[in-house]
Amino acid sequence: MFPPGSTIAKHCQNCSCEEGTWHCEGLSCPPPPPPCLESEFSCASGRCISSQWVCDNDDDCGDGSDEICPFTCSPDQFRCASTPSGPCLNLALRCDGHPDCADLSDEEFCGPATPVPMCPPGEFQCANGRCLPASHVCDGRLDCGFADESDEQDCGEVCDEGEFLCPGGRCILYIHRCDGHDDCGDLSDERGCVCSPGEFQCPGDQCVPADRLCDGHRDCSSGTDEAVCPRKGEN
Repeated sequence: MFPPGSTIAKHCQNCSCEEGTWHCEGLSCPPPPPPCLESEFSCASGRCISSQWVCDNDDDCGDGSDEICPFTCSPDQFRCASTPSGPCLNLALRCDGHPDCADLSDEEFCGPATPVPMCPPGEFQCANGRCLPASHVCDGRLDCGFADESDEQDCGEVCDEGEFLCPGGRCILYIHRCDGHDDCGDLSDERGCVCSPGEFQCPGDQCVPADRLCDGHRDCSSGTDEAVCPRKGEN
């Protein structure tokens, strides 16, 4: 039993007892995030990221939970030296002339570099030496392999103000950045999200409350929170 005039916090609202009835003010808590897909990793905060980003020496969750990794690698793997937990890489990436570890330890104490053969005409050569069909260049997907984005660089696309540039050159509205949906097709618009639910992530990782979008005031230093708004005369 609570005496009249009592105040408690319930479901993120301030509630007071008046004449035997609770009266609550403010917005209620946001609903829990949806469960992650089988191909995704569930962060401690509830955020979903690609399973490929687990134990890659990059805090993609924002809370470090994707970098709590095993301390040993299997016999057919190489452990990067930057942290006790690795990450663990395929031995084929050791001394291949391309640094796959963030600390470059997979390319240390290697013998003389072997010249990388050129790709046949009509194919694209990745920074790591892999050959790809020309149709795989600037297609919005990273085809060269781990830590090599050379097939999606310098694609020549420039997005309008209020848009986000995907690695493949596709432009999406910046309001779809970090909204929990893979709008780019390669999850790049969902990587590096640092803001809390109910906040809009500006370029440069500045966070502003979502209710400040399209309020006529530039809350993002870049003004992106106003650039994403429909203009008069547009549906």
